[in-house]
Amino acid sequence: MKGKSVIAELKSSSERVGQLYPILVDYHGNIIDGGHRYGADKGWRTTRLDHSARGIGKLLDPPEDALTIKTYANTDFVNIVVKKPLYEQVEEKAKRLETTPDKLIYNAILLMLTKDSLF
Repeated sequence: MKGKSVIAELKSSSERVGQLYPILVDYHGNIIDGGHRYGADKGWRTTRLDHSARGIGKLLDPPEDALTIKTYANTDFVNIVVKKPLYEQVEEKAKRLETTPDKLIYNAILLMLTKDSLF
């Protein structure tokens, strides 16, 4: 993309090969992924992720052996124990986002607690 902006390159690519990846939006229409695609073409096809939280009834229950939450008496701490395969997915995602698993988990919890649209 030497000398071209991301948006200009996306416009050109869309004309040459079509729209390979949709813009991903949550239940409320907020863009999750594809902001540059939207900038290149406001009519770019979108895919709504229905599993994004629409209410508490849509949240997935973790498998019985995937997650354990331990509270400790007389302390301010709670341990959350996650099975290795699930944690490996978190590690992989954190690596792609150039962050650490603990920051990713912490921010996911904060998002869930502060985002009015979740519940």
